[in-house]
Amino acid sequence: MIKTMKVNFIIEGSGLLKYIGCSTAAQQFIDNLKSKGIKIEINSNDRDFDIIHAHTFGPYAFRQIRRNKKAIKIVSAHSTPSINRKNIITGECKFWNWIYKYIYNKF
Repeated sequence: MIKTMKVNFIIEGSGLLKYIGCSTAAQQFIDNLKSKGIKIEINSNDRDFDIIHAHTFGPYAFRQIRRNKKAIKIVSAHSTPSINRKNIITGECKFWNWIYKYIYNKF
């Protein structure tokens, strides 16, 4: 018997955030994976997943990667310090460079 892969797709966006590029790209990605027969759940609290894919990261994504030790962890990198300059980042980017490196190294 072949086991169907289970993926927990994490999208930390609600309200108007669900209409920004990252969330709409996530939906296209999810639809494509489902068409290939992959079982997808979105923002599930279960622990029985083969892959955890954080399409956006935040507190929920960190909680899930800590809880699901055996799953493969993937993050879609939509953001970098240089992209966010003059957006959420002002002045020198040393702090933000550290934050992004820390986050991406968790996956």
